[in-house]
Amino acid sequence: MPFISGSPGPQPMVETTRSFLMSDRSLHLEASLDKELYYHGEPISVNVHVTNNSTKTVKRVKISVRQYADICLFSTAQYKCPVAQLEADDQVSSSSTFCKVYTLTPTLDKNREKRGLALDGKLKHEDTNLASSTIVKDVTNKEVLGILVSYRVKVKLVVSRGGDVSVELPFILMHPKPVEPPASRPQSGETRPGEPPLFPWRPPPLTPPSLLQPCRTRTRPSTPTSSSSTQSE
Repeated sequence: MPFISGSPGPQPMVETTRSFLMSDRSLHLEASLDKELYYHGEPISVNVHVTNNSTKTVKRVKISVRQYADICLFSTAQYKCPVAQLEADDQVSSSSTFCKVYTLTPTLDKNREKRGLALDGKLKHEDTNLASSTIVKDVTNKEVLGILVSYRVKVKLVVSRGGDVSVELPFILMHPKPVEPPASRPQSGETRPGEPPLFPWRPPPLTPPSLLQPCRTRTRPSTPTSSSSTQSE
């Protein structure tokens, strides 16, 4: 199961300006996320800021989270599937500003019937999630084979009689790094994996006092001395 750890990346932010025909006034859209990395089941907050200096009126705001699956095998194909959608009747009239934070949560529970969706596991398993984002270290390598999964948040403004204005914000969807249990110290007689078995040291048995033999003292023979006595004849 893929997971990611380390310092988070920069906060995603994008902006665009749209000018309309026969008008020198423009519509400015700025959208941002509160962070780049999200975990499965975590809500995504989208900050939308609109500055409408044009003569048009924004009728609705549509926000969606889309999954992109690029299949890079013998031929290249791309599948695009929305996994969370939101539509609000928030209007922005001419010569006015608008700012609001929208929240979406992409989950598999609301997308089980969709086709062309990349998953982490099988659909019949209970612990299956949406496929995590694919982290490619070398983006210049064109020989990467497999399924590359990415996610983007699309913010779309529906403008009356002027077309739509939209931007996309890429982000990473991943599992958190599992917490490793603390290493336990082996007890007496236990060994760690890969270590030779330990044989605990035991002191030699003590001999009871009744079985101890008394020490024998060795006597040194005396050296004969010469005598000057004479025998009588």
